Formats: sequence, structure tokens, C-alpha cells
Amino acid sequence: MRPRILFLTTELPWPVDGGGKLRTAETLACLARFAEVRVLAVSESPRAAEEAEALARHVPGLEVEVPVPHPVRIRRRPAALARAMAQGLLRGEPYLVAKFRNRAYLERAHRLARTLRPDVVWCDHLNVFPAARRAAALADAALVLDEHNVEGDLFERAAGAGWLAPIARREGARVRRFEIAAVREADRVIAISPDDAARLQDLSGRDDVVTILPSMGDLGECPPPPPPSDRIAFLGTLSWPPNAEGIDWLAREVVPALRRLLPQARFVVGGRGLPPLIARRVREAGIELCGRVEDPTAFFRSAAAAVVPILSGSGIAMKLLDAMRAGVPVASTPAGARGLPVRDGEELLLAQGAEELARALARLLSDEGLRRRLVQGAWSYLRRHHAREALARQYEVVVEAAREMKAERGGAK
Repeated sequence: MRPRILFLTTELPWPVDGGGKLRTAETLACLARFAEVRVLAVSESPRAAEEAEALARHVPGLEVEVPVPHPVRIRRRPAALARAMAQGLLRGEPYLVAKFRNRAYLERAHRLARTLRPDVVWCDHLNVFPAARRAAALADAALVLDEHNVEGDLFERAAGAGWLAPIARREGARVRRFEIAAVREADRVIAISPDDAARLQDLSGRDDVVTILPSMGDLGECPPPPPPSDRIAFLGTLSWPPNAEGIDWLAREVVPALRRLLPQARFVVGGRGLPPLIARRVREAGIELCGRVEDPTAFFRSAAAAVVPILSGSGIAMKLLDAMRAGVPVASTPAGARGLPVRDGEELLLAQGAEELARALARLLSDEGLRRRLVQGAWSYLRRHHAREALARQYEVVVEAAREMKAERGGAK
């Protein structure tokens, strides 16, 4: 009998226009291969019902609830931001949890737990852990926590300096306490990389955090590299601090260095949420900002190369894998390839510092043979480590282990 999974997540992962959405959509595709899966998410899109139907068509057998209306990008919405911060203070919850606290979402999650009686409640992102914990208790189900990042580490690195730094550090400590408690409570915990798994184990004291690398779907034949051009692409969620930091660095240091080598080189950046001050610097550097991207593959293939200028962060830079899947050669910083068993000169070019990254990009634009070799190497890598069929088996093992852990702790189905 196929297990039943109630999958609770934050923003509906459709359209797949960011790394977090890609990870979530592919996790659902893997789970739907062996389980009955019902998804509950939030959305601020006026087309939320249509997008839910599109996700269900994209993943055969998946059942998708109409998303709960909820503001997601609230940094430019003072009332919603103030409300989330006040709720966090009132409940003693970190901002990342308070931001997604929604009464209608909680009620729907709990009603689904009672009516569906799932075997497993899947918590996709730490943000919805309170809803997932309660749903698992109501259904007497196993609880799986899927960590896309080590959230406490992200807050610590983002604290920086200045007058806001003490506030950011206090918030980071609150995130850390919440995250450790959640990791200890879940029946099974998934990390996106070996580095993250080791970090979560060190923090929580448990030794069974599982690493499952992101799925890149059902991979067929390797595509040819895109036609030669002077265009370099980046795609990501620009409100995510490591992405914003990387794009700012790209504009300030990498672009001038590359233009000294190849004056005709052009950068295009896809995604939403870039802070206004950084967006102004990016435009002044001559980088094109094109906003929301409906088709990541077409976006990447409009360029001759992709760049991943990440300087810090946790988890895995999904935009790197997305570019590889599109058949586009990649130049990345070591931080952008963090957690992935990739090799410089085999699957991509790795470069430390602005000058070195500029030289790597100049090589990609100038050397068609190199582009072709890297695309073929990247495709071979994806088939070895990120094929959906193999990863689905890993998810199946996690589901069974979570149910066994629930049985051992008492109250099993």
C-alpha cells in the first residue's frame, strides 16, 4: 500500500522561478513516484488556483490544494512586515516562522491531517514547522523536516555590522534555538548537502541527518551548448541575501574586471526582490534586470554562459544545477558550488575572487571547445548525482525510516 503524505510548504512551487521552488517541485515529483501526496502552500499570486492546477499537471498523481492567500514578499509592505515582527515577539517565534503564520493555513493543515490521516507529515522549510508539528500530532503521523538551508547560519552570516547588527544577531540566536529544537523533534531530518548534514548533527546532537542532493528530473540526452554570444546569465531569488550580496559584488567588481578583458560582454539577471539600492548599482553597471522568469531553461539558453557569484550562504546554489540542466557552461565561486562534488575544469570553472572569475567568464565566451566539454561533463555529473529515479529511492527510504522512528517513539500506524 502506498504511504500517504501531507506535504506542507511555504510558497506554491509554481511557476518554478527560483532555486527553492525547484527543490520543492522536484521533491514532490520524487515522492509522487511511490506515495499519495497532498500539497498545501500559500500564495500571493492572483492566479494561484491556476498555478496549483499547473503544478498538479506537471507532477502526475500529485494532489494540490488551492493555496491559502498570504503575503510572501513583505519587505516592501510595512503593515505586513510589522505584523509578522509583532507576532514573532508575541509568540517568541523567529521572524522566518512568524512571516508564514496564517490562521487559515493552520486550520486547513489541521483539517487535512484529521481527514486524510497521513502516514507522514512533510515539513518543507523550517518556516512551517509549527503547522507540521501539530498536523503530525493530530494524524498520529511521522514527521519529516526537510531543511533547504541551515537557517541559523544564514542569519548569523547576514548580521554584518552597523546599527542593525545587534538586532540581527539576537534574531539569529532565536532562529538557532528554534531550529535545534525542530531538528531534535522530527522523526527524520533531510539536509541538502553533506556540509549541512554535518552542521545540523553538530548543533542538535543527533547522528542520523540524511543528505539528499537535489533532483534535476528525468535526464535524457545531453543538449548542445547554446550558440556563441557575449551574453552571461544569472537566475535566482534576488531577495535571498546571499544572492543579493553576490549580484552586488558582480556589479561592483566582476563586471569592471571582465569588461577590461572583453568590453562587449553583457550580463542579464533574472529573478525578483533585489533591494532597491543594489538594483540601482546593478543597472549603473550595465547589467540587465529582467524580473520574473517563466522558463528557466529558455532564459539560460539565451546566453552563452552562466555565472554563480555567491560569496556566502548555506544549502546548495540551485541556480548552478539549473544552468547545468539547461546545457549552459558555468563559472562559479567556490561558495556557489558549496556542497556539490563538482570538479574545476571538468563540470564547470571555479574561480576565487573578482579578477579570477572575470578571466573564467572570458574563457567561456571565447572558447567554444571548452564550453562544449564543460556542458558534456556537467550532464554526466547530473546523471550520476541528481537523476530523479535514483533520488526517489532515497526519499522512499527516508519515509520508511520516519515511520519506523515514529513506531519506536510510540503511537505508530
